[in-house]
Amino acid sequence: MLFRSATAGLSEGVFTVSPIHARVLDGAEAKAELRGLFELNAAEPRPVMTVKGEVQKLSYGDLLKKLKVTDRISGMADLEVSLKGDGMKVDTMLKRASINLEAKHMQMDVRVDKDREPRRIRFSKAELASVKGGPIGLVVAGDLDEAPFSIKSMGGNVKAFLEQS
Repeated sequence: MLFRSATAGLSEGVFTVSPIHARVLDGAEAKAELRGLFELNAAEPRPVMTVKGEVQKLSYGDLLKKLKVTDRISGMADLEVSLKGDGMKVDTMLKRASINLEAKHMQMDVRVDKDREPRRIRFSKAELASVKGGPIGLVVAGDLDEAPFSIKSMGGNVKAFLEQS
């Protein structure tokens, strides 16, 4: 990862790192652009942590291959994420956190069999959200080889989700 820029500051009990700009590299090849901010507000009775970011042009097929998950998926997406929680410890902040993760411009090619053409999945909506430590909701809609689908699911909290990832 190549950090292009980040500025940190502390003012009246608020520690901020913003803007953060980084490029994910594989050798000399750019795999994604990251932009965001991190803020810890210790001036509040219960400190508040806020993380916001966006990832542009994430080549998640390359990521899955690099992590040795699978080499049968390829595609790109833009992601936006925000996470906010309060508490005296990070563990408490995550238990009480609100999160929103949205994928945009996402398309995936899945090679089921090496002798066949890959199947194409296009996502018109892919969003994961939770409010104040409540259950995480997932909504996904799109089409698989031009046949529409939608999926909705709910369960767990942000801390459990991050522990399983």
